[in-house]
Order: sequence, then C-alpha cells, then structure tokens
Amino acid sequence: MEPLEGFPPIVHADSRILILGSMPSVKSLEMHEYYGYPTNAFWPIMETFCGCPLPDWDAKVDMLISSHIALWDVVSSCERKGSADSAIRNIRFNALKEVLEHYPGISHILCNGTTAMRLFQRYNRNLGSHRIVLPVVPLLSTSAANTVSYEKKCQIWTENLHKLLDLSRL
Repeated sequence: MEPLEGFPPIVHADSRILILGSMPSVKSLEMHEYYGYPTNAFWPIMETFCGCPLPDWDAKVDMLISSHIALWDVVSSCERKGSADSAIRNIRFNALKEVLEHYPGISHILCNGTTAMRLFQRYNRNLGSHRIVLPVVPLLSTSAANTVSYEKKCQIWTENLHKLLDLSRL
C-alpha cells in the first residue's frame, strides 16, 4: 500500500487557534482541500461561525486567516485503505511543535474528534520533556461517521471558537 501524504498547514502570523484533524479523507486528498467530503460538517459549521457563505476554497482559506484560525492534521503521512480513521497505519506525524514555535500567537489547539485527540496525545508523549503545553480542547468530530446531530456539532464548535478567540485577545 502506497503512503498517503497530507496537506501543508493553513497558518498565518495572526493565527490564535490551531484546529487539528487526523488525516484528510480520500475525497479531500482528491480535491486537494481540507474537509472536502461533502457530508463532513466542518465547512458548514465554519459558515455558521463566520456568518457568511464559503462558496470556494479561496473563500474558506480567507475566512480562516481573517478569523485567526490555523488548520492542519496531526498525521503527515500514513497508509490507509479508505477514509476511516480506524484504518490509519504506519503513521508519520506532522511537525506540530515546530509550527507552534514559529507561530507563537497560537494559544489553543482544538482537536476535530477523538482520533485527532488521541493521535495528538501520542505525538506529544513522544516529545518527552519538550511536550507542547498549550491548552488542547477535544471537540466532536465533524465527520458524518459521527452521528451526533449537525445542530449539536455546530453549537459546540461555534461556542468554543468564539470563547477561545475572545480569550486569546486578552
């Protein structure tokens, strides 16, 4: 099985929150866009958060940057049959610590689902005494595989984004 390669981070000098997923889905990799699978709730939630439509990839990236949100995945590359997080094998991690050191304005990490959180914790344990010490908030996965209602996902995500962005301004 050939390794799958993830995307570079979307990050800006003014980023204050880093949202971490696990690894892009097959559809996302085909589209060369984060959260490209049509039933994933991530971008509809972001539309609710920002209060405007995000009709294309450029609008999505612009919204992230203007909202001070960085986006990346814990996994840099892996082997995986299909898109399920449970099928991820032979993981290489992204250089999260280096990005956080380069962008010191990032004050919080949000993990998109339990797999992203578990993988982040594994990555962080591997750093030993050099662990990342930022607050990390696990949120409900935006994947359609998570059967929690869209309304509940949207409420939790938008409340956390607003609260953490307000806190990071202090």
